[in-house]
Amino acid sequence: MSRTITEELQGRARALETLDSVLAAAAAGTGGCVVVEGPAGIGKTSLLAAALRRAADEDLTVAHRTAAEADQWAPFTTLLSALAGVHELKPHIADLVAARGAPLLQVARLEELLENYSAVRPLVVVVDDAHWADELSSWALRALVPALASSQVLWVLARRTSPARRPAQDAISWLLERGAHRLPLEPLDDRAVARLCADLLGARPARPLVDQALRSGGNPFLVKELVARLVHEGLVHIDGGVAQLSVNRLPSGFLQAVSRRLGDLSDDARRLLEAGAVLGRAFTLHEAAGLLGCEALELAPATTEAIESGDLVDLGAELVLRHDLIREAVYGALPGPVRLALHRVAATVLQAEGCSPLEVADHLLRSRRVGDPQGQQILREAIERVATTAPGTAADLALRWMALTGKAQPPCPALGALVVRLLAAAGRVDEARTVGESALRLGLDGATEAGLRLGLCQALKHAGDDRGVTEHARQALRRSGVPDELRAQLMAVHAHALLSGEDFAEAEDIGARAAELGRARLHFPAVVFATVARSGVARTRGDTGRALELAREAVELADSRGGGCLSWHPRLWLGRALIAADRMTEAQAVLEVGQRQADQLGSAWSQPLWHYYRAELHMAVGRVDDAEAEAEAGVRIAEQLNVLALDVPLLAVLGQVAFNRGDVELSRDYVERAEALVAKGVGAPPGMLAWRRALVQEACGDTAGLARSVREVCRDLPQRLSLLVQEPRAAARLVRMARAVGDPASAAVAVAAVGGLAERNPDVASYRAAAWHARGLQQGDLATLRRAVAEYAPTPRALDRAAALEDAARAAQVAGCGSEATLLLAGADQLLGSGPRRRLLQPRPVASRGALPGPRAVEAPNVVAGGVLTESEVRVVRLVAEGLTNREVATRLYLSPHTVDSHLRHTFTKLGIRSRVQLAREVARRPELLQIP
Repeated sequence: MSRTITEELQGRARALETLDSVLAAAAAGTGGCVVVEGPAGIGKTSLLAAALRRAADEDLTVAHRTAAEADQWAPFTTLLSALAGVHELKPHIADLVAARGAPLLQVARLEELLENYSAVRPLVVVVDDAHWADELSSWALRALVPALASSQVLWVLARRTSPARRPAQDAISWLLERGAHRLPLEPLDDRAVARLCADLLGARPARPLVDQALRSGGNPFLVKELVARLVHEGLVHIDGGVAQLSVNRLPSGFLQAVSRRLGDLSDDARRLLEAGAVLGRAFTLHEAAGLLGCEALELAPATTEAIESGDLVDLGAELVLRHDLIREAVYGALPGPVRLALHRVAATVLQAEGCSPLEVADHLLRSRRVGDPQGQQILREAIERVATTAPGTAADLALRWMALTGKAQPPCPALGALVVRLLAAAGRVDEARTVGESALRLGLDGATEAGLRLGLCQALKHAGDDRGVTEHARQALRRSGVPDELRAQLMAVHAHALLSGEDFAEAEDIGARAAELGRARLHFPAVVFATVARSGVARTRGDTGRALELAREAVELADSRGGGCLSWHPRLWLGRALIAADRMTEAQAVLEVGQRQADQLGSAWSQPLWHYYRAELHMAVGRVDDAEAEAEAGVRIAEQLNVLALDVPLLAVLGQVAFNRGDVELSRDYVERAEALVAKGVGAPPGMLAWRRALVQEACGDTAGLARSVREVCRDLPQRLSLLVQEPRAAARLVRMARAVGDPASAAVAVAAVGGLAERNPDVASYRAAAWHARGLQQGDLATLRRAVAEYAPTPRALDRAAALEDAARAAQVAGCGSEATLLLAGADQLLGSGPRRRLLQPRPVASRGALPGPRAVEAPNVVAGGVLTESEVRVVRLVAEGLTNREVATRLYLSPHTVDSHLRHTFTKLGIRSRVQLAREVARRPELLQIP
């Protein structure tokens, strides 16, 4: 380590201590993520260089890359190039690059690769200038950093705080919000600047010299550049060990200092640096020669000169400007016309060299000459190439193209719909809306407008704005000249949007017409999507037989036709319909098959839904811990994908889990988070959150609030039965709530609703039992409650059965049948497990606003505290202790890797550990942890 870097880093003692501690933790088996932040030249690279040396001292494997602005034109370049530097990983990375495939699949393969490697030895991944990382690498960071949190992988990312809006910046900010360690680098203080000057000059700097150096703002790179310029111009002399200024002046700024230094170089050397600045990345001498219109060998002397001056760095096969600040200064000094001309030549040269179409397109756009057919073809190819892997990058290219050609000129109308869809796929919904609405003001023909509005519908569906979807779909369908295939797609997405609205019955009619039109025009993906929407309507109406029939029809069509039909994943709706019919084993098998298929297809959008429906399944059978793990995994993925539409139901599940455990405050928090999303326009079925809110209000003794919530829930019950389909015991609970607040009318509505559900589905025992249960509470009749207990006996819904047993026990005690009450309560305990979960016969509300009659929240059997693990957690820990990766554990247990990760997180929290290494030690020390509770 040079003395200059040593002195510079003396001002970074705290940052070095932090890096030392995380590197030591990595060597001991604990990973994590550290983000080094600061403006250009502040010393991030020097700090990372020190970290790399410390990592080598700890015998850690290091994967390192400095990202460049041009990385954005090569999806996955930033991350894969870093990892390819690890000898053992290089052939696997090459295979991954060659295989291509959907982004979700590529990231999943990389996760497995890193998990396998880090199981053998710790890995440190260092990315300097991470703000330039490409879009796919940025998305991978969102997925990999949390997924590998328990593995021996340490991520060290350095970024500028600007530019503010880029995929990489968004990803890093997202990681910081979720626990990554922020390590900001502040400007050097006066003493540190003086020490750095002394080290550079070999003498103590006089005060006037230090004052001039302080004009750098404490930026180490600028200090070094300015001091070097002073020495070069002979403006510093040393007298008696003190460095004095010969004249009290410095160059007016960094750009001028760079300009003055370039003035000392030959014309060829300056032109070489200018070519490198225009290319914006490490470049070959052949590329620079092509840009400058000369032979490569003619630049050999200039190359040597620029390297010796310290402006150019020899990387072996390539050259690169020494620092981004120098590149930006050289580029900024170019006259505008010269800059445009160089970019135009660069596009031609790089195309001839076989470089990425995206890089060629970037230079074309920078040259502002995109009107000729060849240029437009290059832009189209570039957009198509990354539309799947990096939709945000593709959208940015198209937006730049549109800005240059003028909104009223071709090809902008045709591009508008594509840009909207790309922005939606990238999670940039607000931009998609703005671009789409702007394009709609251009007076488009019917087909183009319909395509644009379909893109807006897809964007708004991601955001959960079902009202917006409905509005755009209706306006598009009013236009003439819309192709039938497009009409079928618009009607299908419209039907789905209507499911969460007040008048969901319209969804059946529109869905049926969409399916009919899709069949007539052989557009089978629209048929599949419309048919599952109709299945959703049937389930909401409480007709589980029809819901099953339609879902099976969609699955059979998708399996027979394949292609785009499979991308709608109809097994999601089939699994949910099977849950509604109490066919839990079949539902679990269908969801497992469906999720494996989704993983193979790389369908990112469907991932949170698989977790939500599996959480729903686990809640139905009383596996509360498993439901929590699935819902947490779903929330994490929804946030990674920015799919807000799915956050509301997932948060509702977590609210139910917390309530069932007796944690009313946490349940309230989840409900309030979901309600905040709804207030922002995210759609949710009526009554979903009102029901969760009512449970909290009942527990807290909020009588007035409970009365309002009960009326809100019961208002939709006669038509919309999805609450009772999902949670049959809710009818009985509603009856108890309604009676507690003096609302017999609402109690009657709940009884009638569940009675109608039972009549409509005579083969579903849970609905019959729920009807007897609600009627028994309404009438206060022990015999009716006994009938409910008997009807529940063969059903798989443990929480519903336990609730009926508890209510029957209460009624038996009131009737003076103490022995029967004891037996009934013992039956509930057998289902749920005993413990400090409730005092059924002596309810105690959480708040002091007045107790309401009714039992406390029911807790599931496998809820434990401290170091005792649940059954699901033990199964995961056993396999992890054997050395299996999350993906291998997931395959063995028929789970998703995200669910495995949730179980591990819970395990770590209970045991007070942070990594797999610590888990292995804990298991070796306490083998009883592997016993099923």
